Amino acid sequence: STKEVTRAIKMYYKEGDTIAELGSQLRESSIAICDSIGPEGKALLVDIERKFPNRKNGKSLTTAMRSNGDEYTFYNDRTTCVETKAFDYCRVALFFSDEEKPKYNGLVVDVSTVAGNDLDLTCISLIKEFLALNSSSEDDDNACRVIIVKSRSLHDLARRLFHAQRIL
Repeated sequence: STKEVTRAIKMYYKEGDTIAELGSQLRESSIAICDSIGPEGKALLVDIERKFPNRKNGKSLTTAMRSNGDEYTFYNDRTTCVETKAFDYCRVALFFSDEEKPKYNGLVVDVSTVAGNDLDLTCISLIKEFLALNSSSEDDDNACRVIIVKSRSLHDLARRLFHAQRIL
């Protein structure tokens, strides 16, 4: 759940970290990232282009969703907000922009928000690719300490798998 993801963010990420978030539609996890990394840290918040929630009588229907203009006002001292046209362009936003390639200390990903579905192999593939692109060579220790995944499908799969040692 979003509460569990937020709790994990506060527990594992620390001041000065560089964090990437894929699927930053919900503000709660983005706020937790920004509070955890402090003004010395950097966060890249990547999401798919989408319509913003409708407003009724001048009020937002939900404060949990990001709002129009957040890319300019949302923790602008430590975040960069990027919207991509499709899921496939996320890696471009993370690693192939015009700026120097960052070394991320962590990744927060909500696969269903970014990919439009919650498939186990899509999630695992995304994480493996992120780790490969985050290191500069095979001998380089990856700077990424923690990956937090919000995925009901992956959670359910983990509950069905057993380590061979437990069976023996």
